This record gives sequence, structure tokens and C-alpha cells, in this order.
Amino acid sequence: PVGDLLPQAAGSESQGLGPAVHVERRKVTIQLVAEKGTSIYFKEQIADDLIQRGLPFEALELCREIRDHPEWEQKPFVVMSSHSDQAAIKRMLRMGAAGFIHKPFNLAQLTLLIEKLLSDQFLLMLKEKERVNAQRALLDAERNLLLGSIGSLITALEARDAYTRGHSESVSIIATGMASLGGFSEQDVETIRLGARLHDIGKIGVPDAVLLKPGKLTAHEFEQIKEHPYMGAIILKPISSLSDITDIVHSHHERLDGTGYPRGLKGDQLSIQVRIVGVADTYDALTSDRPYRKGMPIPRALEIINEVAGTQLCPDAVRLLERWLDDQI
Repeated sequence: PVGDLLPQAAGSESQGLGPAVHVERRKVTIQLVAEKGTSIYFKEQIADDLIQRGLPFEALELCREIRDHPEWEQKPFVVMSSHSDQAAIKRMLRMGAAGFIHKPFNLAQLTLLIEKLLSDQFLLMLKEKERVNAQRALLDAERNLLLGSIGSLITALEARDAYTRGHSESVSIIATGMASLGGFSEQDVETIRLGARLHDIGKIGVPDAVLLKPGKLTAHEFEQIKEHPYMGAIILKPISSLSDITDIVHSHHERLDGTGYPRGLKGDQLSIQVRIVGVADTYDALTSDRPYRKGMPIPRALEIINEVAGTQLCPDAVRLLERWLDDQI
């Protein structure tokens, strides 16, 4: 910031230094003589469009270039000159210069000016941080309210069927436990928790006659059930902050070998978050009672899951499930 403008010591004009550009790998140094008796040094990485327009720059033009550059418009800089033209000084300040030092400069004066600029810049940064934090808190509150409303909707949806009541919450608990054992970041664990909690939200669009049917589904009815991941993605898609969660909702019935639905994704097309929720969902479905069968014992459910590990289900996610189950004993 202010330290990027380097003063030229008094008398250095006589050293024959003219306009020059020195380009290094990650830094550009520009030495400019705007007019007789005025030297401006600018040291920092600058975009090419600022340094290839030809030299020398006028001092006023340099101020304008710096202020108009998107990477530098908010950073303070100091102009240093042997001239004391008050009108020119005022124009430079209006064009964005944060301060002016007359050469030969007094080191104490320069130090005080830099300390003031740093203090002012710190206050601006502090205010910006407070603004961003307040905005983030508001967005988080709105997001939590929205997720709470969707969660309540899912609870009401599952309450209609005694066999699926609490299924989404159970899958969320299992998937969150698996993710915690997998060394995921807090953010990824939260994404998995919410994705598992909302994974069946699309069943809102499935007719009750199909969703609550006590017997075996017909082929047509099963095709209707298979639409619920897509419907869930449609419901959540307008909420841009839930894009990772939307992917889990849309893909939790996809399988590694491409035999899943609704899009037939396979392999690397499935994120680890999707794979974890898919395993947790499969386990809870196998061990829960259904109208057409009783829930399976845990050993039998794990046996079935291991039979398809590597083909339909992710082996790493299966290992996490087994580790989580061992911790529950």
C-alpha cells in the first residue's frame, strides 16, 4: 500500500535517471520523471495495461491511472515532488493521491504521514469487515430459516407414512457420523448433514397413492418414485447457496457403475458427499421396516452392502459406515 511508493532522495535528478521499466517474474518497478524536478517511483506488481502505454507519464496521468485500476483504486499512495504548486497538488489529491510530500523531504514528516494513512486504511478495513460480517450473519440467518422450513416440510411429509417416519433424520445422523470419521472439514460435514436431511424432499411431488402404497409398486409407479431426486433438485436449485446440497439430493440414488437414477451417473461423476449419503440411505432403508417386509438385522444389511461395494456403492464409504457402526456398540 503506502510503502509501495518509494521516495527519491533529494538531488537524484542529477544522476541522469530517465523513464524506465524493469520487469521481473512477479514484480514490476517503474521509475517516472513526469516533468523537470519531479520524480515518481512506483514499485509493485501492476497489470500489463498500466505499464505498456509508453513512458513518460505525466504525474497527474499517473494518479488517474492508479485510481482507475481495479486492483489499486482502494489503496493509498503518496505523491512526492520538488514543486510546490498548490493548484497541482490539489488536482493530484482530487485524483486520488492520499498525500503529498515536498522534496527534499523530512523523514519525520514522511513517517507521520504514513502512520496516518495506515491508521485511516486500517479503520476503513475494519468498517468493511464489520459490514461483511453483518451481511454474512444476515445471510446465515435467512439460510437457517429456509432450511428449518424445508426440514419441517420433510418431517410433515414423512409423518404421513409410519414406515418412513424419521428416515431422513436417521440418514442424516448416520451420514454425519461417517463424515466425521473420514476427516472431512466442518463445512463438508455440515454439507453432508444437510444433504442427507433433505435428500428425499422431492417426494413431495410423488402422488400419495404411489408414495403410501402398502404393496409392491408397478413398473409405472416405480418410474414415478424414481423422479423424486430430480424433483428435489428442482425445489432447491433456486437457492444458489445450497448448490452442494442440491447435488446430494439430485444424486443420492446414483451408483458407481451407472445403474442408478435419475441421470445414470457413474464413477468420478459422483462426489464423495453423494457416495456417503448413498451408503447411509441404503443402510437405513435395509434395516427399517417396510409395508412389504421387516427390517433386516444389521449383519445381513452389511452383507448385502458389501456385496455391491465397488460396483454400486463406494467401498471407502462402506468402510466408514462399518467404522461408525462399531463406534455405536
